[in-house]
Amino acid sequence: ISGSCLGGGSFFGLCKLLTGRRDFQDIVDMSRKGDVQNVDLLVSDIYGKGFVKDLGLAEDLIASSFGKVAVSTTSDSSEYRSEDMVRSLIFMFANNIAQIACLLAEREGIHNIIFSGGFIRDNAYVWSKISFGLDFWSGSRLQALFMDHEGYLGALGAYLLYEEEK
Repeated sequence: ISGSCLGGGSFFGLCKLLTGRRDFQDIVDMSRKGDVQNVDLLVSDIYGKGFVKDLGLAEDLIASSFGKVAVSTTSDSSEYRSEDMVRSLIFMFANNIAQIACLLAEREGIHNIIFSGGFIRDNAYVWSKISFGLDFWSGSRLQALFMDHEGYLGALGAYLLYEEEK
């Protein structure tokens, strides 16, 4: 139905700027060592852990990706670990992709969404964050599907369109 400019290319470009790394798989591996709580502002950072629990919210709910960086008094990026920044970017992208997908699915009246692309390929963390975001934004009404061989999805779509137009 649609796509987004938020994906593998955007993610990789930002990661190259933030980390100086030039290999996509190296960046994905780096993300596995990251902790978003070191750069992201959590709801519990704003309201306190006790109040967040009283509201029935998770203590690790992210209020602002890179929010701790934004409110920091320093402008020295070396204060932050590359692993943490990459992990935060993954969450930020996955969450936005899930929200866009939810809005499109609701507009089109569909319940199963197939995700594909380089950003998603073979990355269980991305899959879990997109699935979580989709579940959250849709109130558990939508299902995220991830393909093992998504590189052929475009060819399959072209074939089905051709067959439909015959």
